[in-house]
Amino acid sequence: SVNTHILGHLLGDFSVLDLAYGATVEVKPEAAPDFYLVHIPVSGYAELHYGKVQTRSTPETISISSPSALSYVYMEQDTRHFNIRFDREPLEAHLQSLIGHEVHAPLVLQVETPSQSTAGAALIQTLDSLFLQARTVPQMFVHKQIVEQYKNLLMSILVSMFQHSYTELLRNGGHNPVPWHVRQAKDY
Repeated sequence: SVNTHILGHLLGDFSVLDLAYGATVEVKPEAAPDFYLVHIPVSGYAELHYGKVQTRSTPETISISSPSALSYVYMEQDTRHFNIRFDREPLEAHLQSLIGHEVHAPLVLQVETPSQSTAGAALIQTLDSLFLQARTVPQMFVHKQIVEQYKNLLMSILVSMFQHSYTELLRNGGHNPVPWHVRQAKDY
């Protein structure tokens, strides 16, 4: 017999899941996904394949796949994990609002981040709070503004605290640093 545990919230263009399948699971998407998937093992491990890149995700590691990158997931029998899924467009729009202009290249997040890092702890503690409230006060998730606030908080943690292709731009207040020769020409 398989003992499956799923606590999930499909909240429009993002979802949060607490999953334990009770069996070995292999996922091979037929089409390249158009979403970001944050995978946080609570116990056990998972192997995630991003084309030719492979990572082993454990409770010490948060793994993040960017759109079109995830090609295969293997989870051992006793793995319990949290997943957060963000559709590509809303997450990139959120990034645009933070940097103050259009995103021209895809947002690519660093594949692995330590769970005990500041970013990892912030994300895990926010999810713990969300799941606690979902169990004790599920009625709050019928209110769209509360769902939007959780979504915005999780997106802000992801793009503000995790490493990605726009990290330096965010650190510079949304402006590309001006090269020395351009500054010299402007001053002249």
